[in-house]
Order: sequence, then C-alpha cells, then structure tokens
Amino acid sequence: MSTPSERHDTAPELPTIRWWLVTVLGYALIAAIVFLPALRSYFSSDDFLHLSTVIEGGLPFAPTGSGRGFLRPMVGLSFLAEHALWGIHPLGYHVSNVVLHVANSVLVACVSLLIVSGTARHKDMARLAGLIFLVLACHAESVSWISGRTDLLATFFSLLTLCTVIYGLRLHRVWMLVAGAVFFVLALSSKESALALPFLVLATTCFLWQEGVVTLDRRYAISSIVVTTGIVTGYFLLRYWQLGAFVAGYGAQGHLRFHQDLLAQAMARFAWRVYLPPLPDSTAALLSPMASRLGDIFTLALLLHGVLWAVLAWKRKAWRRGFYCYTGFWLALLPVINVRIQWTNVEGERFLYLASLFAALGAAWFLGGLSRRPLRWALLGAFLLLQCASLWTSNQRWYHAAETARDVISGLQSFGHDKTLVLLNKPDSYDGALVLRTGLEEGVRYFGDAPCMECRVEVLYATTLFELDHNFELLPHSESEGSYLLQAIDGHSVMVEEDYYDRIETWDGEDRQSAFRFRAALQDSVILLYTSNGVSSVPRTRNAATPTSR
Repeated sequence: MSTPSERHDTAPELPTIRWWLVTVLGYALIAAIVFLPALRSYFSSDDFLHLSTVIEGGLPFAPTGSGRGFLRPMVGLSFLAEHALWGIHPLGYHVSNVVLHVANSVLVACVSLLIVSGTARHKDMARLAGLIFLVLACHAESVSWISGRTDLLATFFSLLTLCTVIYGLRLHRVWMLVAGAVFFVLALSSKESALALPFLVLATTCFLWQEGVVTLDRRYAISSIVVTTGIVTGYFLLRYWQLGAFVAGYGAQGHLRFHQDLLAQAMARFAWRVYLPPLPDSTAALLSPMASRLGDIFTLALLLHGVLWAVLAWKRKAWRRGFYCYTGFWLALLPVINVRIQWTNVEGERFLYLASLFAALGAAWFLGGLSRRPLRWALLGAFLLLQCASLWTSNQRWYHAAETARDVISGLQSFGHDKTLVLLNKPDSYDGALVLRTGLEEGVRYFGDAPCMECRVEVLYATTLFELDHNFELLPHSESEGSYLLQAIDGHSVMVEEDYYDRIETWDGEDRQSAFRFRAALQDSVILLYTSNGVSSVPRTRNAATPTSR
C-alpha cells in the first residue's frame, strides 16, 4: 500500500468525444430494443393518479401536512412538464423513462472511468459497466412503469453527485464539490433513497484513498461533513414543515420496522434478485414454509462473506474493488433495507435501482478483468443473454398489465355516464406488475376512449390476475332476507347483509370499507364484474344458493 507521501492527485484519463458518442448511441439502440414493450405500453396504477393531479391543476407529491405522503418536487415537476408536452399520450412518458435510463447507464460508465482510470482495459470495463446496468433484469419496474421515474431521477442526480465529487477529489476542484452538493439536494428532492449518498461518497473516498488515487485534505473533509450535515438537517426540517412528520411516507410503522426476520428475508431477496430473474411461481409453495430459515442462512452467509472479503481486501489490493462494490451495494440499500421485494414476481424491483450501480460495476470489473479471453467472452455472453431475456420477459408483464388497465377503464366507461359504477373486483397486479392498485377512478374520469367526468367508481375487492378466471356471482342469501353472497366457483364466498351499516361502526380497516362498498352495491347503481373476458354487468337476481362460511 502506498504511503501518504507517495500519493498524488491526477486527472483521470477520459476517452475521446467519439468514444462517448459511440457509447451513447449503442446504449440507445440496445435500450430501444429491450424496452420495446415499454414503449408500446399504456398507463397503469399510480400513473393515472399522478397525471390526474396535473390535469386538475395540482402537483404530484405535493405536501399535505397530514404526516403522510412524500416530498418529491422534482418528480412532480417532471410530470407537470411532460403533461405540457405529451398530454395523456403514454408514448412520450415512456420515451422519457428510457432516455433517463440510458443517461444513467452512461453515468455508470463515467463513474467506472473516474474510479479505475489508468488501469488496463479501463475504457472497455467502463463501457461494459454501463451496458450491464442498461440491461439488468431488475430494472423493468423502474423503466417500464412511468411512475418508476422516482428512482430514475433520484439515481440520475445521485450519479451526477458521485461523478462531480470524485472528479473534485482527484483534482481538488472546490466548485465541483459545490456542484456535488447541489446534485445531492436535487437527488433528495426526487426520492428519499438518496439519503444513502453521504455513505456512498464516504465509501468511494476511502476506496480511492486506499488505491493511492487521492489524498485526504483535512479542510475538504471538514467542509464536506459540515455541508452534508447541513443539507440532511435542512431536508428533514423541511419534511417536518411540509409533511407534518420527519418520516411521513407510509408512516413510521411502515418505514421504521426493523426486526431480525424481516431484515434477513429482505437481504436474501435483494442479493438474489439483483442478478437473477423471478423464480417460477411453482417455487412459492416451497419457499413460504422455510422463508424465515432460508433468510437467516442466506444473511449469515452474506455477513461471513463480507467479513472474509474485508480481510482479503485489507491484505491484497486485487480484492479491494470487489469489497468496494459489496459495501456500496448494501449502503445504497440502507433507506429501503426493510422493504421486501418478491422472489417470484417483478413487484418491488425498483428498490434495487440505485444499488444496482455497484452490481453493474462489480460484474464489469470482474468479467472485464479475466485474463483468458475465451472464458471472458463465454461468461459475458451468457450473463448478458440471461439479463436481456429476463428483462424482455419482465417488460412484457408490464405491457400486459397496462393493457389490462386500459381494457378495464374502457369497459367501465361503456356503461354510461352520470352513474355510480360498483366493480365487484378489480385487477391489482399481473405477476407483480401493477395494474390498477390505485388510480381506477381517475383513469375512468380522464383517460380511455370516453372519459367519464361524472362517474363514481366503487371497488369491492382487489385481486391478482391469476384469480380472474373465477366465475363470481352476486346471489341472494336463502336464509336471510336482504342478504347477499359473492360466490366464486372454487367455493370461496363473502356474505354481506344490508343491515351491516349498523353493525360495522366498530370495524376498522379494509373490512369496514368492504362492507360499506357492498352496501353501496345494493343501492341504485350499476354492479359490474371484471373477468378474463372483460367488464360485464351482474344481474341483481339469482337463484338461491346455500351460503358457505364467511
């Protein structure tokens, strides 16, 4: 390891303009191919909610002061600007997401160049890092879902922060450190995950110092700590002023849940899903009974692996890059470490977007550093093929989810205006790709073929698409007058009586809401049902049926 007297700050060796042009155009072409299903897609779920806010003259993610919600003004402004450009045509929004993703891939290549500049094949490894980031299968949710741009924007400004800070450290350019602080503020204004940035900058600085690339100047260090502390403190004070709470979001109970089982399962899923596609649905029954035990074993293995890697990195310079990527990956996940992504579907993949920077760097530096060319090309080809195929499949899921949302909205609008439409069930998601978990009523009002401004939509039951082949019926209860049964062919049923209004005053949560909505279904309204054949009306009178237990 070099001593402080041997360290010297040098300008990184950057490629030519031609190299950058070829890289950007190559990334853009590949993105246009692998994200073609996304470019053809419609809106889904939160997209309707955010754009309807703009249509009504508001700003998405505007503070409410209720102790809930999010402070993401940059995302709200992006929707406002794009609505002025594209209106309610989805293509423009999807193109913007893909362009942002390409820009982030270019910035990943830039980060790699700034870190490993001067080493053998550093340009090839940088280009490869950006390419891997571009086609990682876990990026479908962030890019294909328009509302996933929160992660795209936050990562864009986070990468700009890293680039400017690294460059400023290498050349002692104060103005670049100031620019990094500005980008940090913009990243925080896009999503809360940017709170991991100070830790990422610290890890990167320590790595560059260990490599002998930068010297540690006490003035720069103290100034950076003071500025970062001031920005983070100001950010939380602003959150409390605008949102009414420091945490807000879904509430402290949701964001500050930390217990061993939850963290173990989350870490296991994050580590698995960053490189690998969702597991087949058939594995869900196998994984569920032993999920906790598997999570503990997997997490223990990860921790032991990290300790071993740290020892090797301290002793051997060749291991430092890998340990830097390992550390950066988990530091980037700190704001969402208690959030579970799924083993068997694509929901929650967006939480990996920032952390996947280090997964891309690690894979590129490992594969690009292999000395045997045949082995390098074989492993690289297999890895990229797996990622591209998995990404295409996931993008197709999001395409089908958005098309389903379009069909449901058009189907509801076909039943006329100025009516209350009671939908007995709605599609929540398609293999993890959100369909209409939120935004159904906004979609009926402002989108589709015949926007229905006066329509009121009530939803009784949200379901996943694999349940939609059930033949639901609204049946009169045979034993009690004024009681109705929602019956499915698999025997599952829910019974609701008209006099529930008096009995549910003490109920909480979803049960109470469902009962009220059932009661609304029994009033003067159009009762509808969504199945795999589309939206259809449900007759109010059926033959009596023997009720099953509720």
